[in-house]
Amino acid sequence: HFSWDNSTNQPKDDCRLEVWAVRSLDGGATWVDRQRLLDGYNPNFFGFLRTSSGRLVATVPHIVRDPGRYAACSLTSDDDGKTWRRSNLIDLGGHGHHSGAMEPTVAELSNGRLLMLIRTHWGRFWEALSDDGGLAWRTIRPSPIESTSAPGYLLKLRSQRLAFVANGKEGRQELLLAFSEDDGKTWTRQVAIARQKGGQLSYPYFMERRPGELWVIAGFAFQEGWKNPVPLRLKLSEEDFLREAKKTP
Repeated sequence: HFSWDNSTNQPKDDCRLEVWAVRSLDGGATWVDRQRLLDGYNPNFFGFLRTSSGRLVATVPHIVRDPGRYAACSLTSDDDGKTWRRSNLIDLGGHGHHSGAMEPTVAELSNGRLLMLIRTHWGRFWEALSDDGGLAWRTIRPSPIESTSAPGYLLKLRSQRLAFVANGKEGRQELLLAFSEDDGKTWTRQVAIARQKGGQLSYPYFMERRPGELWVIAGFAFQEGWKNPVPLRLKLSEEDFLREAKKTP
């Protein structure tokens, strides 16, 4: 339930979208260890992975007060989801129901560090790095990736490259793909993988079905504004789009 007081620019007391966890030990026949991990309001999250050490890591946004804004954090489990710990809050400041650090996505780097890319409304994604598997985030800075205010999806490919699908600085009418071959220190230029002029393609979900075969869908896909939904299902070649991304524009 989203509830915001525009006069004070704060979440109301009944603003609530909690994060819970439950697990199954028998393939989904029964469920145990149901528990609330975060109270308050915590909307869409785009990062959930198992690290090379076996740790589960979820990266989530969380509304904080005074002033009302979003902060990001991670939830980690070392016992297959039976118990969880919350990291420090990544608080970039801001004020408003779409301000601050929103809708983070995460990937594990080649050296075991974790990289989080965070939606902001300041014209670019911010990044955070964890040296201890998501228990704490100490390096927090603007990333080189420009954007509109919309989330992206970060994925570590089997080629060991990072790939990132997001909307660019021109808005939600196109989805863009970029690659990094050095653990996110530098990125290729963003190349368009889909366009919907006058409408939107946003909130992407991204997976690698087979090595080098990339699948993308959009959570929001409309022909015009928020009207006339249109399905988006893409199958892409990593090598084809990497060559395109490396071309001089």
